[in-house]
Amino acid sequence: MARWHWLVPTALAASLFVGCGGGGRGGNGSIGDRVIATIPVGDLPVGIAVDSQRNRVYVCNRTSDNISIVDGEANAVIASMPIGDYPQSIAVNTTTNRIYVLHGLNQTQVSVVNGDTFDTISTFSVGSSGMGLRNLAVNSLTDEVFVAGGARYYRIDGSTYQILGSLFPVGSGISGIAVDDATGKVYLSGTGDDLVIINSATDTVVKAMPLSEVSGCCVAVDKTTHKVYMTDNVRGNAVIIDQNNDYSLSLVSVGGEPSEVAVNSVTNKAYVCRGQGNSVGVIDGSTNQVVASIPTGGGSTAIAINETNNRAYVTDGYGDTVTVIQGL
Repeated sequence: MARWHWLVPTALAASLFVGCGGGGRGGNGSIGDRVIATIPVGDLPVGIAVDSQRNRVYVCNRTSDNISIVDGEANAVIASMPIGDYPQSIAVNTTTNRIYVLHGLNQTQVSVVNGDTFDTISTFSVGSSGMGLRNLAVNSLTDEVFVAGGARYYRIDGSTYQILGSLFPVGSGISGIAVDDATGKVYLSGTGDDLVIINSATDTVVKAMPLSEVSGCCVAVDKTTHKVYMTDNVRGNAVIIDQNNDYSLSLVSVGGEPSEVAVNSVTNKAYVCRGQGNSVGVIDGSTNQVVASIPTGGGSTAIAINETNNRAYVTDGYGDTVTVIQGL
């Protein structure tokens, strides 16, 4: 079994800033969003996940083949764990305290880590090599793991690791996945210019939206407003789909080759990584307008939100760091 290697936390001067927490939804709450810490992690961080209950952040370091665990209070790495080749995507079940890691480069392996004992407790395979599986997500309410990529979708029991359902073909060039725990809907975005919405209870497609002139990269959902946010890294846009308004679509120019997107459902803000612009754009969900631009490290690739402390965590692939943004 792989064991966590515990490190002594080091205080970061930037972490002495005390944020104001997350105000109400809407408004111009992005004023004051700012960087409060930059945390060195492993080599080429490409995936990130947050456990808001335990105030921890987990980072996939693709080149160093390990995971960094960050204490969200101290803004410091407290452990590093070897996880195997090319960890690419990571998700946390905050109920069972299990962490799931999908390995890249056409691998089919998912590693499972016990967040209490910090052991790798299992590995399991999904599909076969060459399927192009790219991303995974977790529903903490149903204890299910979702893996997708290429034109494939899998639903997996988070405790037995058995495949419960699958779809093929579905979508095209799938690279993004998001789950709404409460509704059970799974959202898939891909380079095939479409958004696919799946009812995970029945593994059926409930909506397939061809989006001409949109090259979908990543996807996130606001679990309060049920707006869906996608990034188009070809045209530099964020694509916003309002499910409560007949799936109406809005394009918001963010620039900088946007990659991943994450949503704070409490403050009604979306944060978009600009992979080329070395920054994060903040969108006010009530107006669909970019209201702030926050400098980050080089090559912002992945982002996760802790809605409890109103912080966003951004992986900086060129600098091997994580930037911490305190929301207001």
